[in-house]
Amino acid sequence: MARAREVFDWPVILDRYVDLAEELGRIRAAAGVQRAEPWPTCADPFARFAHFPTQTLGGNWRVRPQPDAAARLRDLLGLSMAGYAFDAALLPKEAPAALLTVLEKQPSPSVNELLTAAGLATPPGVRALMWLWKFDLVKVMPG
Repeated sequence: MARAREVFDWPVILDRYVDLAEELGRIRAAAGVQRAEPWPTCADPFARFAHFPTQTLGGNWRVRPQPDAAARLRDLLGLSMAGYAFDAALLPKEAPAALLTVLEKQPSPSVNELLTAAGLATPPGVRALMWLWKFDLVKVMPG
């Protein structure tokens, strides 16, 4: 865990990006290279990925906890890089744990049942569910 914080924590990564940008700027300046314009032949990401399947989360979709989700959540909450999204109004830090608590008692509720039982039938509750899903702490399946 200490190595992860020393090497992969967001402040460390961001400092490395700044260092890289400065180094590349010095190399370009020494070589007399002007800053390049954006690559005109680069594909538009919206066009490139338009064929990817996309669905809107449904209230009847089922939610299951992944093995050791509660322990993994505790570990994730200790990493600042995983907690960048938390905000008291938009995504309360305690909301993911509240959802997992409900899932311990009711292992495969629908999205709506889970959010209601946790008292999180709100946009922040949906964000908390999506956060859990992003970090593979829950599995969400179309119902």
